[in-house]
Order: sequence, then C-alpha cells, then structure tokens
Amino acid sequence: MSNPNPQTEQLQAYQFPRSEVPLAQRPLTVRVRQDIDEFIRQLPNRNEWLRQVITEAAEAERTDGCGDCA
Repeated sequence: MSNPNPQTEQLQAYQFPRSEVPLAQRPLTVRVRQDIDEFIRQLPNRNEWLRQVITEAAEAERTDGCGDCA
C-alpha cells in the first residue's frame, strides 16, 4: 500500500517555501561564467537565493533604472 500522506520530513527538506505571490509556470534558464556557476551550485538553498537575487535586481531595474517605462 502506498503512503497516503507522502509529506515526510525527508521530502519536506527539499521543498522550497511557498510564496504569497505565485511563481511563473515556466522556469528561466541562463548560462553564467564558470566561476559564478561553481559558487551558486555550492549554496545550500540556491533556488531560493537565485529567486531573491533576480527579483531584487529586476525590481530595482523596473523602478529605478527605467525612467520612461510604464
């Protein structure tokens, strides 16, 4: 018989925290320099770190760096 509640502590360790804002349906994929790739891949929670860094940069660009943008 399969587990009716598969949310074990072991699996929960691999889940990212739920956000109040829904995430995009499609992931972004980019290539970076090898030294940056090595640094990012050694981070313990690289997906959340990348989300935070990209969001902060995009919001700064959207508000501060784009005077004539909508």
